[in-house]
Amino acid sequence: MNRLVCYISLLTTLSNTFALQQYPYDLSVVGEIWFAESIARLPILLIDMLKDDVKLNFIPSSNAVTFQDVPQRVQEVVNNPDKAPGAVSLLLTLPANNKGAAYHHVPKESHIRIAYIMFEADPIPPQWIPILNNDFDVVVVTDTFCKDLFIKSGIKTPVFTLPHGAYLEDFLKKEVRKTPGDIFRFGVSAGFNYRKNLALILEAFAQEFGNNPKVQLILHGRAGGSCKNLHERVKQLNLTNVEIINETYTHKQYVDFITSLDCYVLLSRGEGFSVSPREALAAGIPCILSNNSAHTTICKTGFVRAVNTESTVTVLYPDFNNYPATMWNADFDDSCKALKEVYEYYPSYKYKALKGRQWVKHYLIENLKPYYLSLIKPTKVVLGQHNHITKEHLMTNSPELYKKYNQLIELQK
Repeated sequence: MNRLVCYISLLTTLSNTFALQQYPYDLSVVGEIWFAESIARLPILLIDMLKDDVKLNFIPSSNAVTFQDVPQRVQEVVNNPDKAPGAVSLLLTLPANNKGAAYHHVPKESHIRIAYIMFEADPIPPQWIPILNNDFDVVVVTDTFCKDLFIKSGIKTPVFTLPHGAYLEDFLKKEVRKTPGDIFRFGVSAGFNYRKNLALILEAFAQEFGNNPKVQLILHGRAGGSCKNLHERVKQLNLTNVEIINETYTHKQYVDFITSLDCYVLLSRGEGFSVSPREALAAGIPCILSNNSAHTTICKTGFVRAVNTESTVTVLYPDFNNYPATMWNADFDDSCKALKEVYEYYPSYKYKALKGRQWVKHYLIENLKPYYLSLIKPTKVVLGQHNHITKEHLMTNSPELYKKYNQLIELQK
């Protein structure tokens, strides 16, 4: 009987090993390609980060593939016609909404299926819960705010936290201006939508500075229905020191815009990560941020002026069947106070921004690469009390996931 059990066990091991050895790639990256769109930039960053360390390919989740500003080295991977499943598949876009179900493009044949995801309101879309619980082995989120949010929303699949990288090099290369220009420039680059809350920035600026010719506000964005309303409000307030730019910038134009500012302001009602403040800090630009959602990670560093959140608001998401979720409103009076403080005590906030410039280097792709290798191609997996990723190992509290990763490691020897 014991010989029979051992024989069956050996056959099972050999069968699993044989099946896994058929994978032509270590990793299949699934998502969209568009540098100007934050979530569609994630596959670009990940491919650029790992292409020299793991064998990978790209599987599009839609027809949204745009190569402007995409490095040639990444384009070569994207254009590879071989879409065979990798041993690990990683989805880097929303799993589903009313427009489609991207998760259907994640190969079921992959040994480990990972959803990399974020969200900015509480709770997450209800339609995601069965998808993430039943169709993925791992859920990776961008921030501790998201980890708590996803678990509270009902995600039972192991949830890990791992920030995504950012192309900060061009911001870090820029020479830092120690003093503001003759006209002090506040600005932001964000979508013209309710969540980004550009109207609050406009109202606070108008309240604090009016038509002061020595101060300017520039609101840059693209898409979203609030652009027209902002133009109308500027006209109502008779402001001549506010500029609204509705245009998709190239990466160079965007870098030039951010680095032209004296202060970056983003008072959004909710964020799942927030790249632009990190880019502004990389350029040594003082920042004013709403202290809510994933912004709290940046705010607690002390390198930015955090604006208090005093109230919540219920929003409906049309892309998710109009389900209701909670977002957070930055306090108006504290928003006004923050603008005044940065303007009047600029050297103090410049000093903080320069310290933040060192902090954001953690988000350079070369600095995050060891963590992603621990996720995609770990050399050591630990069964422990938490789901956690380090440079040296991946720890999980899931015996099933622990077993799956160890099978993967055996093949890499």
